[in-house]
Amino acid sequence: MKLFRTDLYRSICTPRFWVLTFCFTVAIVFSCMDMIRPTLSGGAETGTVDLLTYMLTMDKFKVLMVILVSAICANSFCEDQNHRYLRAILTRTDLLHYSISRFAANETAVLLSCILAFFLFSGLALAPGFSLSAGSFTDYYYTMAERQPALYTLMMALQFGAVCACCSSFGLLLSAFQPNAFVSTGIGGLTFFCAVSYIPNRSMFSILRIITMNPVLPLGNETPQWLSFLWGMMVPLAVTALCMWGFYRRLEWRQENGRL
Repeated sequence: MKLFRTDLYRSICTPRFWVLTFCFTVAIVFSCMDMIRPTLSGGAETGTVDLLTYMLTMDKFKVLMVILVSAICANSFCEDQNHRYLRAILTRTDLLHYSISRFAANETAVLLSCILAFFLFSGLALAPGFSLSAGSFTDYYYTMAERQPALYTLMMALQFGAVCACCSSFGLLLSAFQPNAFVSTGIGGLTFFCAVSYIPNRSMFSILRIITMNPVLPLGNETPQWLSFLWGMMVPLAVTALCMWGFYRRLEWRQENGRL
């Protein structure tokens, strides 16, 4: 826990975290611009929940958003190795706890960044006259989105954040094989693009349907909402755990061969 708190502090309490979170919010604004302009021009009122749902459905800037949040921690192993931090910390802990702490800090930092960006965008959108209500863009969770839009916004942020953290975990895993900060950051966006493009929408593991808060289990709309949300969170978390295990095994190999 002490190591995790240290890694989390290094991830969150830095200007980079807040700058990237702000850039993430700006990317959301540009992604929703097609819906924002008509409302500002006096068109039909649009809720912030609908704006976020539109952003998650359209593919304009989501890859960029994944790259932005990946830049928070995906290159952390490269920094640890370049600054000789890894050798110092391994005198106090072992590779397994280091790996768990590094991936847990990445998961927490990415989730927090997504939550802050979603609510910061909602706050900015409310200022010029948008509402917090949900409309026709929300289907499966319509009742919850209409009655508790803030809670539903949190659920969307957690769902998208879990997928972003999963994609950035591939960057962390790759950095154990090829420590390159730019590659480690960019691989998160590439992973997300491939997952959205090549996993069929009818699959139980459809990333696009998961981040757009649609049911993916065989029962479809008859699936209990809590089960759909739990499944949508567990799939990326399970993949993140597999990446962590691969990262740990690769560090073991590097240690045995004198490459740490």
